[in-house]
This record gives sequence, C-alpha cells and structure tokens, in this order.
Amino acid sequence: MEDPDTILRRNAETYRQKNDDYGDSWRLVGKTLALWLEHAGVESLSLPANEDTMNSLGLFTRRMDKMIRAFNAEFVVDELNFESTADAHEDESTYSAMHASLLRENETITFENNGPVIDPLYEAAYQDLRENGEE
Repeated sequence: MEDPDTILRRNAETYRQKNDDYGDSWRLVGKTLALWLEHAGVESLSLPANEDTMNSLGLFTRRMDKMIRAFNAEFVVDELNFESTADAHEDESTYSAMHASLLRENETITFENNGPVIDPLYEAAYQDLRENGEE
C-alpha cells in the first residue's frame, strides 16, 4: 500500500510534466474567458445553476486546455511528455463535437417559407407574369 507522501510525490512529478506540456493553461483559461467578457463589455457573469450550463462551461474549459496544449506543442515546446500534438487537436475536436451535441439537444428548429426563391436573372420576367395573372 502506498502512503500519502509517495502518492503526492508522484502527483507532483505528473504535474511538472503536464505543466511542461500545457503550460499554465489552467490559469490561461481563466484569463482568456475574462478577456472575452471584458471585450464584450461584461463586468459580471451570472450563470444558471443547471446541468446544461455547467456542462457547457466545463466543455469550454476542456476545449481551451486542449487548444493551449496543441499550440504549445506546435510552437513552443520541442517535445511533449504525454500525448502527441495531433492527440491534442483530436481531443479538442471531440470536446467540440460533444459541446455541439449538448447544444443541439435543446435546439428548436423552425422553418420559414418566405415565398418562392427566384434567381435575380429571372426576377423581372417573374414579376411581369405575376402582374399579368399568368403565375
């Protein structure tokens, strides 16, 4: 049985290796979200405490972690300790698909019929036919 000290030392090494890959992405995510809100003129954010909203927020966080990791892998570090650069991109796309799926679950689709769609090339002839009752 491992004692807490052994587990914590191993976790500290994992943290160092992952932080080499991700950088301080856990801090950058917060800074990025705050910057987006500031740019939009939002000083305070109040979120509904429901499952969908919390899932959406969590997925944004996971996606941003993966994007930061992919960026670091491509442009900053020479070699990753864990996954490949492609893995980071694939992970982000998976979280993106999950996010889209979550939003689509509650999406209402409506269709509007705004009348016939007429090629502008034939618009004048169509209007002429309508005016002469030959539609």
